[in-house]
Amino acid sequence: MVRKVFAVIDISSFEKALQQLGQNAPRVMEELVLEAAQAGANKMKELVETRGTEEQWTKPLRAKENPARGSYKDYSYPGRVNTGNMRDLIRARVQRGPKQVQAAFGWLDPFSPEDRYIEAQENGFTKGGFRPDKTVKGMFARRDARLYVQQTVIPRLVRKYVKRFLKGA
Repeated sequence: MVRKVFAVIDISSFEKALQQLGQNAPRVMEELVLEAAQAGANKMKELVETRGTEEQWTKPLRAKENPARGSYKDYSYPGRVNTGNMRDLIRARVQRGPKQVQAAFGWLDPFSPEDRYIEAQENGFTKGGFRPDKTVKGMFARRDARLYVQQTVIPRLVRKYVKRFLKGA
């Protein structure tokens, strides 16, 4: 009787799984970056709603827009939302090319003339412009939301999608 002195390793199922992984990778990457961009947009909206100018006021504001957009408030605290326009213009998108998938979030559309104040609120300004007698600190919502996505969201999503791959979903 001849005894086998070797072991047979069948990797055909693993090979099929890798082929499937390769076919699903672009779709999964698109889902991952879209989820990251949506998390970034949500964080950015949260920062706009909570980061004030460190000045408080309690007078009624009149709309500079005709027709009026959003609802108005008569106090400054805690964030920079008056009409809601600056917050509502924040969105996320994904673009898929032949070799890569890119996502973006923030104020993606060009500003209309009445929305130019958003840049000043984001970056801060001194003397001149919207409030000539004041120095207004920037809220830096875009910068800090990007850092949040890089440091917190992406590592969490990578773990999530690696688990999905390993489970075969």
